[in-house]
Amino acid sequence: MVKSIALDTNIVIDILNNKETTVKSVRNFQKIYLPITVCGELLFGAVC
Repeated sequence: MVKSIALDTNIVIDILNNKETTVKSVRNFQKIYLPITVCGELLFGAVC
């Protein structure tokens, strides 16, 4: 069975900030999904 996860905005921010514990946890998954709402929140936060 393939392990998959959908990331929320806070987790993505932790990954972008290279938070070691978060990065290690996410590496355990074969499929990683980034919901469109998270993409929008990241783009909005990056622009504003």
